[in-house]
Amino acid sequence: MAVICGDIFPGEMEREPERQGKWFLSDFLPWAEQIECERIILIAGNHDYWIEANNQILLEEFAPSAGHKLVYLCDSGLMFHGLQIYGTPWVPPPARNKAFALEKVELKEKFAQIPQQVDLLITHTVPNNCNGLDCTEYEQRLWGSAELREAVEIRHIDCLIGGHIHAPKETVALMDWGDHHTTIINAACCDNHKEPLRKPLRICFGV
Repeated sequence: MAVICGDIFPGEMEREPERQGKWFLSDFLPWAEQIECERIILIAGNHDYWIEANNQILLEEFAPSAGHKLVYLCDSGLMFHGLQIYGTPWVPPPARNKAFALEKVELKEKFAQIPQQVDLLITHTVPNNCNGLDCTEYEQRLWGSAELREAVEIRHIDCLIGGHIHAPKETVALMDWGDHHTTIINAACCDNHKEPLRKPLRICFGV
């Protein structure tokens, strides 16, 4: 299974949903078909304006039951080889790119929909204050979501994979919530100029 945590479009298409849509059909889908895996799980990010505009259509076209290799999740989930998976794309309002961005009250409402027990939670942002996972190599400011942290802290989530924060200081944090813990991973592969920083991470689940 391959997991893509959003922000899929080339930087030159920023804020051009029509170009993004053409690229999704002509480049992204053929590329996805070539990945050697059984399933590709995709959620959106705050740069993905075309996905936001076509959210409901994509949820229907690439639903888990549709039979495609690509599965698109937005406040939805699936069971895959015994793993309970749930995906949610929402982020706190960024300075410039506001697709799938919500204010605090709305974020809490979205994250309240996350099931109480999840093996793999796929998000775009990551929880804040997570041992360097949510700040960059270039500055110490915390960029993650406090609302997501609150939601994860009171749920039994084995693993959370997010992106959003480019060039994170750390890529993996084991968060101890007292009676349970969550492995949180920042899988961002590119810098703010969409230049590759590292290869995709490989993660093994024991089910």
